[in-house]
Amino acid sequence: MPTVDVRGLSCPAPLIKTKQAISQAVAGTPIQVVGDGEIPLGNLKNYLTELGIAFKEMKVDNQEWVLSFVTGAGSETPAVERTRAEDFCHLAPAKAEEASGRYVVAVSSLCMGRGDERLGALLLKAFLNVLPELEDLPQAICFYNEGVKLACQDSPVLESLRTLQEKGVSLVVCGTCVEFYGLQEQLAAGKISNMYHIATLLSRSFKVIYP
Repeated sequence: MPTVDVRGLSCPAPLIKTKQAISQAVAGTPIQVVGDGEIPLGNLKNYLTELGIAFKEMKVDNQEWVLSFVTGAGSETPAVERTRAEDFCHLAPAKAEEASGRYVVAVSSLCMGRGDERLGALLLKAFLNVLPELEDLPQAICFYNEGVKLACQDSPVLESLRTLQEKGVSLVVCGTCVEFYGLQEQLAAGKISNMYHIATLLSRSFKVIYP
């Protein structure tokens, strides 16, 4: 059984190595991934689920774990990586950009723009609170670096983020950033993901907004 050792690797290396192993294997090949840390484990479980691959999880100790699964014959590109932009690839660029819901918002800090931090915080709060009222909602909002704090408990925009989720907007939260700030137990909106997923969303979107 091929074994993929991702112990000690930082995001998104565990997911990339697993993805490579799956793409190189013949359908029906059993694969075992050995790793450590809750964030990589969660990312890989989400990834395999999105691929439609059943897996077995075994905890070796408090940190180390093993995921075992058998590769399938289906597509190896998870649905979560397919952006709505692909549905409009046959349109002319100008018309595609005018289509609703074809953009991604990237939030990397607690402020909007440069200048006074208090003003920037007020502007970003207003921006995120007004998003649910727009006719054209974003496909996704990616939170990374300090921006992940906005998806946590006591966030001034938490209610708006939950409303956006209910309306179908994906809230993608960088797992490495959550772990760096020690916010694992405080996440209150969105889904922990990884830089591979974030990079895919940003690269495939017709438009990316950096507030």
